[in-house]
Amino acid sequence: MVKSNIEVFVNRLDSVESVLPYEYDAFDFCQNETEKRPSENLGQVLFGERIESSPYKFTFNKPETCKSICMKSYNPKEQLSADKLSFIKKGILLNYQHHWIIDNMPVTWCYDVEDGQKFCNPGFPIGCFVTQDGRPKDACVINSEFNKKNTYYVFNHVDIVITYHSGKNKEWEGARLVAAKLVPKR
Repeated sequence: MVKSNIEVFVNRLDSVESVLPYEYDAFDFCQNETEKRPSENLGQVLFGERIESSPYKFTFNKPETCKSICMKSYNPKEQLSADKLSFIKKGILLNYQHHWIIDNMPVTWCYDVEDGQKFCNPGFPIGCFVTQDGRPKDACVINSEFNKKNTYYVFNHVDIVITYHSGKNKEWEGARLVAAKLVPKR
């Protein structure tokens, strides 16, 4: 089987708590060194999609673990760092969501809800917050490790699982991606 590269594209971030969407690069996330924008269809343009390339790349059918994309550090005593941190915290409080795309499919985040059911969302949060009185907000409720009072958690690590159908013994060659699921972590 021929090895091929799989690119991850990013879209604007939005929130149900704010009407203002942000382009991916408005936050201080890892950026692709050479920006590449795929052509968007009319529907994407009308809905305000802002799809751009990301630094996340994979090789088809090659498992990878713990691949570092970039490192960021902030000094809260420096104004530029303090502003970037403040903006990320504001995005977490307003529950801004990433929207990633692999092979023209949304990357989904699935998590357990009541009665053993799963809920899948075509986006995932940039992080979560635990209030001063210890109440986990938004995505913090799905994992008991997010429990420190008055703490912001940035989801700066993700696990991505790509599911595909093989064309082996079929009428077509190659493979077709059928799902891309992500689990945000810190």
